[in-house]
Formats: sequence, C-alpha cells, structure tokens
Amino acid sequence: PTAAPLHSHFPPPPPTPIPAMCTPPPAATTVTVTGLTLSLGGQPLILAGTSGPVDISLASRSLAAVDLAPLAANPDIAARVVSLSLAANGLGEVDLAPLAACKGLVALNLSGNGLRSVDLEPLGMLPKLERVWLNGNQLETVD
Repeated sequence: PTAAPLHSHFPPPPPTPIPAMCTPPPAATTVTVTGLTLSLGGQPLILAGTSGPVDISLASRSLAAVDLAPLAANPDIAARVVSLSLAANGLGEVDLAPLAACKGLVALNLSGNGLRSVDLEPLGMLPKLERVWLNGNQLETVD
C-alpha cells in the first residue's frame, strides 16, 4: 500500500479574514489580508514567510474599486511591499494614501484602468519609489 501524501494529514488552518481590500462589483471576488497572507476569494496570492520582499499583483482581476486601507493596517506586510500592480482592472479611482505605510515600495502600476484623476501626493512619502505607471488611463487631473 502507498502512503497518503503528507499534506493530507495536516490541512491548512482556515484563514481569519480582516476587512476586505476591495469593493467588488456584483459577483466579483474580495481581496483580504490575513496575517502574512494576501488572498483573492480565498485563493492565496502571497504566501509570505517571516521576512523578505513582497510583490503584490492584482492586475487583470476585474476589480471595480480597491480599498488599500487593510494593507496599511497590516504593518507586517506593508513594510515589506516592494511592488504593487493594480493594472488593467477598470478602476475609476484609487486612494493612494494608505500606501504611505509601504516605505519600501519601489514600483506602482496603475496602467490600463479608467482613472480620470489621481492624487500622487501620498507617494511623496515613499523614499524608495522609483517607478509609477499611469499609461492607458483617461487622466484629466494629476495632483
């Protein structure tokens, strides 16, 4: 007889969600932050260890709106985020103020959305930020 795989004996504990990062359109999926794990509808996007950089890609997920406040409220992840992509979602607006907690952020991709205006002032508090993509939007105002 063959032994059962080790993982079948130790199922992962169920996640304990904190407030959702996204205000999804009807029938869309919610993004949550749990401990050091970021997930979309219960499917892990990041399985973070105890240290090291974190890249977050929420690109092309049909998100209608994104609330980044839970990311800022989770300092274990915020301090390690080096890149965030919200590209190609159809976002009409995004509040970047919570990203001030992501002091290690190097790259932010907001391209391919429906942004008409964006306030970049909060990004001035990010000492390592090198690249911001805004192409493919309908920008009328950039503050």
